[in-house]
Amino acid sequence: VRELEPLQLELADVRATCQAMREANTQLQQEVDRCRRELRDTRRHLIAAEDKIREKDDIISETRQRLFDANERGAKFEDVVKEQSEVQNALQGRLQSTRELSVVSETQLRNLRTSLGASMESLR
Repeated sequence: VRELEPLQLELADVRATCQAMREANTQLQQEVDRCRRELRDTRRHLIAAEDKIREKDDIISETRQRLFDANERGAKFEDVVKEQSEVQNALQGRLQSTRELSVVSETQLRNLRTSLGASMESLR
């Protein structure tokens, strides 16, 4: 029996060590499980964030395209305004020339009437 005593003590030591290792293993497994849950949650949040980023990128792309289109339309409108301004200036120039010609024609007509009137007076 005395010979078994050291073996029994060693067995008790081994059993205590095994129990401590089981407890440590259980704690480590719980930590691993918690980390996996956190990782899963983090991945889910990451996917949601990436989806939001893609949506925002799409909105930015659409907005850039609308801005580009608006700038293009603005440039076309500027060209139309410039053309219409040139046409208006040309028409105003023609109108001014026509008015000047009208004034000259009216002056000539008055002079002709005056001459005609004087000629008619001398014929009477």
